Amino acid sequence: MADRIIELGLARPGEAAALARMSRDFIETGLGWTYRTPRMSKLIADPAATALVAREPGRPVGFAIMRFGDERAHLVLLAVDPARRRLGIARRMLNWLVE
Repeated sequence: MADRIIELGLARPGEAAALARMSRDFIETGLGWTYRTPRMSKLIADPAATALVAREPGRPVGFAIMRFGDERAHLVLLAVDPARRRLGIARRMLNWLVE
């Protein structure tokens, strides 16, 4: 798995459903599913937020969404596929967002 290339890039509108499923499965399990596709689409399009996706060829394997204000930033969501954890993907996404 370490030999796979994970690329970071801004979320595409067509990825909203995949990110919503990841939120449901990796973040919101047992809490109620609130970040459904329409809400993810709004976050991706929001100029005050940055939606970043970690991709293996052909599919998202993680994402992070951060809202930015004048003096503060708020991490809205962060998820990495359990099979891809402990590879530094979340750290790379956070570093990218902070920079």
